[in-house]
Amino acid sequence: MRKLEIAEAILSLAADRERAAAIAGDLLEESRGSAPRFWWLVVQTTLLQTGRQSSSAPLGMLAAAMRALLIELGIILVSFIVPGIVGVVNVVHSLFLPDGPALTAWSWIIGTLIVPFLLGRWMARRYPGHEGSAIASLGFLHAILRVCTSVLEWKAGFPIRVDLAWFVLFEPTSILVTAAGAAFARYKTLRGVAHE
Repeated sequence: MRKLEIAEAILSLAADRERAAAIAGDLLEESRGSAPRFWWLVVQTTLLQTGRQSSSAPLGMLAAAMRALLIELGIILVSFIVPGIVGVVNVVHSLFLPDGPALTAWSWIIGTLIVPFLLGRWMARRYPGHEGSAIASLGFLHAILRVCTSVLEWKAGFPIRVDLAWFVLFEPTSILVTAAGAAFARYKTLRGVAHE
């Protein structure tokens, strides 16, 4: 059943494969056939398991977040190649034709969609069964860094509202895309194990 496989992939972000399969089966029985209730229970259980993992090993999750942040920065540095190429095309295009492609759209796509998705896939390989708490720790680390940079910018005289508004819009999307990348990688792993 495809619904059960997807639920197992989501639950495996915060539990090992066998436990995620058992939990998914239990939640399917508990939901009594109601799809919204089933998915609510899956999300709720995953979040509770993530919180339990984070509280049981906070320093380990902080280390995972730091590693993930370094990998994220590496992916961003590598991904500057694409905006650089797009920027050259934009300059050449704007010399000959009006309204070239927007570099900011490419930056948003790379920074908000591609980099977090790739980071989520990396986290699924690096922290199987603990991706949820690693992603939550990374989100917490992002929040701390954003507040620190916002305070420094405010002290320097820059408007803080734009920076915080960007954070409120960007960070939840980034975390969800990171979780989607991890769930996608776990789903592929679980399907590969099931076919063997």
